[in-house]
Amino acid sequence: MFKDNRFVGTVLTCILIAFLLSITIKRFFITKDPLTFFYIGVLLVVLTANILYYKCDV
Repeated sequence: MFKDNRFVGTVLTCILIAFLLSITIKRFFITKDPLTFFYIGVLLVVLTANILYYKCDV
């Protein structure tokens, strides 16, 4: 269906990270746990790295 496997991998990873971010943000608003805030930061870094990996031909 798609010829570019990197695009498919990037889209699937972004969807998974968006799903995990939504769950983590809901959990953060309920518990106000600092570790959950750290998880949100890590997920945002992973999302940014994934998009940069797709944009830059590494």
